[in-house]
Amino acid sequence: MNTQLDIFNQQDLSRGRHNDNSITAHDRLKPFKVSVRNQVKEYINSRRCTMEIAELLGKPLHKISGRFTALKALGIIKEIGRKNYKESTYTVYSKKNND
Repeated sequence: MNTQLDIFNQQDLSRGRHNDNSITAHDRLKPFKVSVRNQVKEYINSRRCTMEIAELLGKPLHKISGRFTALKALGIIKEIGRKNYKESTYTVYSKKNND
C-alpha cells in the first residue's frame, strides 16, 4: 500500500490549535513533518515501541508522536499492543500492509 499525503492539503490533526501563529507554524513545518513521518514509518516493525523508535531517530518522543498519529490516520499503521520499556509502557505499531 503506497499512500501519499498531499502536503499542501494536509489536515492538522492537533486539536484546538487554530490561531494565526499555529496555522503559520504548521504550514512552515509541513515538509519536515512528511520527512520525519517517513523515517518513523521505516522503523515500525511490529516489535519496536514508540520510545525505541524515538531513540533510534535521536529525537524526544514528544517531537515524533504526531507522526504516529498521522500514519494511523492515513491507514498506514495500526496499534497492535503495548510494551514495557525502561520502566514505562509504550505503544507498538505494525504496518497495515504486513498483516
